[in-house]
Amino acid sequence: MINLLSVYIFTILIQIPVVGGLFQGSSVGTNLYAAIDIIFFIIVIIIYSTKFEKSISNSDTLKSIYAFIIYAFISMLWSVSLNLEYGAQLLLRDFIRVTSIAIMASNVCQNQFRKKLSKVIVFSSIAYLILSILTMSYGYDFKGSDGRLMYSGYKDANPIARDIGLLTIIYYWLFKNKDIKNNNKNLILLFLLGVAFLAVFSKTTVIAFIFAIYFSYFHRKLKVKNFIKMAMGICTLIIILIYFRGDYLTQYLTNVQGGNALSTLSGRTDIWNVAFRYLIDNFLFGHGINSFSNYSSRILNNAPAQVHNEIINIIFSYGVVGLILVSRIYLKYYNEANKSEDQSIKILIKSLVIFYLIVGFTEANIVTTIAPLWIFTLFAIYATRSTRKAERF
Repeated sequence: MINLLSVYIFTILIQIPVVGGLFQGSSVGTNLYAAIDIIFFIIVIIIYSTKFEKSISNSDTLKSIYAFIIYAFISMLWSVSLNLEYGAQLLLRDFIRVTSIAIMASNVCQNQFRKKLSKVIVFSSIAYLILSILTMSYGYDFKGSDGRLMYSGYKDANPIARDIGLLTIIYYWLFKNKDIKNNNKNLILLFLLGVAFLAVFSKTTVIAFIFAIYFSYFHRKLKVKNFIKMAMGICTLIIILIYFRGDYLTQYLTNVQGGNALSTLSGRTDIWNVAFRYLIDNFLFGHGINSFSNYSSRILNNAPAQVHNEIINIIFSYGVVGLILVSRIYLKYYNEANKSEDQSIKILIKSLVIFYLIVGFTEANIVTTIAPLWIFTLFAIYATRSTRKAERF
């Protein structure tokens, strides 16, 4: 089952360049991934039909995630969205992924979990980089891409480029694979660090990276020699980027200096003002799923679909009730990390919380949270299992 889980995570992590680049963001690619999710869901249910209830009942984080998804579905009853079907599809996708990941993660061999998953992240990062380079011309011209590799044409997906970068960096520092020599490990890490920053050309995300990495590794004793090697590697990557993709970098900097673009903080504050203007109308329960564009179109020309601030976005769509449910996910996730006897997973989960809280200041997802719920599910299940294993002893 660990191999099935690995394959599924691999397909999710490379979703953006596959759908956006290879399928040019068309419905064919979207339907392909919908089919993949459904097929995996059916396989998992068939294999573990007798363990279904037990697999998803041991994690408080998972219970909180389901509570939020159910409430988001219910909000369709009062939503003013003109595209409820789209919001429902995204929620259904998250429900399927969370359930599939939860069941598989609950039934894999604990000793193989970290080793297999670390390899999946490495291979996914390499595949992501190759696919993104091959399809860069489309992502570069895509409306709203700001020249970033992370928008390889498929903006409807969760921002997996951020996730794959963060998981790659933090995971390889924390989960030491004894089968890989230290020298090779450092080279792999430098490469993956390059993937992360190439994929995420975002000021807020880079800041979040720095804080998360510092918390997960650099706050501990770090040898000066290794730090210098890493710094030289980063500088080399920057030089390569400027040399081969100078136009890519120039385009991004031009957008940053544009003043009103969504790549600037000032451009996003205009959107926040629109949200605050209508927020009080339904402060307790929100305006319903995927409803912001209906209001932003009354004032802003481009009518953004989300508020570009996770807290404001959640309150606008789901009200104070929704914010409480989302906060509960983060709190339960954090608490399950503290209970775990595995120090590496404890640091990783806390780093993920820090990362997404910082990114959430200028970003948001249309329907769910900016932190992919399946990632929270994956590590919450692992933390819960390591805690229960320690309790048995």
